[in-house]
Amino acid sequence: MKLFHKIFLCFVLLFGTAFQAAGFLLVNYAYGNAIEQEKKYAFQEFQQNKYILQSILYLEPGLLEKDAGSLANMAGGGSLFLLPFLARMGAASFQI
Repeated sequence: MKLFHKIFLCFVLLFGTAFQAAGFLLVNYAYGNAIEQEKKYAFQEFQQNKYILQSILYLEPGLLEKDAGSLANMAGGGSLFLLPFLARMGAASFQI
């Protein structure tokens, strides 16, 4: 093998390794940013849902009573999964 071929092969391997590492770092950075963005979005959704629930509970304090007939009727006669939990906590101690 000639010297030119050896040098060319070394440079091809060097550039291939460098581009592979750069590609890995770029994908890793993009993935990390995407995860952080999804965390922010999920937290904002949680905050929005929390404020909506708080405003509903402030406007309708009767929803925390044990027999919330109108809410049970809206759920098709069954109880909502969150209502018993909220009823156990009581209106005064309910803080999200």
